[in-house]
Formats: sequence, structure tokens, C-alpha cells
Amino acid sequence: MPEIEVSRAGGVESAIRRLKRVVESNIIPRQLRDNERYIKPAEKRKRENDAAVKRYRKKAEKDKLVKESYKQSNKLSIARKANAVKHKRGRRRSDA
Repeated sequence: MPEIEVSRAGGVESAIRRLKRVVESNIIPRQLRDNERYIKPAEKRKRENDAAVKRYRKKAEKDKLVKESYKQSNKLSIARKANAVKHKRGRRRSDA
């Protein structure tokens, strides 16, 4: 259990703020929420499975966006190269 020592210089208000900070940084609030009611093992497994599916879909969507952006940038670079080649050819003809 977290303990905060109250000093005369700091006062009670600052001690309460420090206690809140220590309690929030510990696992205590999560444990309290978990112990509010009993969760059946089957429901717990279902929640964990749903969370895993959500993580997987989120990762797959991110990978899909990365691949699409890579394809898009690759198309742009190919177009830029083709455009540069056209400009080089045009300069040679005008120089001649």
C-alpha cells in the first residue's frame, strides 16, 4: 500500500496530490476495476479473443495503408523518371 508522509511545509493538500499520483501510477485502480464483479472464464476468454482480433485487424489495416502508400510513391517515382527522360530527349532535339 502506498504511503505518503505529510510534512509541515508541504501541507495536507500537497500530500493528497502526491498520494493520488502514486496511486494512479500503481496498478491499484486496475485491480479495483477487475475486482468489481466476477467474470466467468468463458467471458474472459471471449474478451481476450475479441481484443486479439481487434489488434490483428488494426495491424492488418495499418500494413495495408503502408503498402498502398509504398505503391503510390513507387508510381510517382516511376512517373517522375519517365517525365525526366522525356525532358532529356526534348532538350537533345532542340540542342541539335
